[in-house]
Amino acid sequence: MFKQSTGLSPHRYVIQHRIERAKELLHCQELSISDISTQLGFADHSHFTRYFKRIIGVTPKQFVNSSHQLLV
Repeated sequence: MFKQSTGLSPHRYVIQHRIERAKELLHCQELSISDISTQLGFADHSHFTRYFKRIIGVTPKQFVNSSHQLLV
């Protein structure tokens, strides 16, 4: 039923929500990538990076660098 209404499994929905929040936190640049991954409940930095790249298409570091270049 959940998947029918969202188009995603509950697990995938939660992961995507966490990644969207991570994007917001990465834009602020107040926390390290490791701190963000911990704060959002990922098992470790590499686990977070793997999911982030799978969903967004770039690593968190690449995302931060590209966001920073847009501001300059």
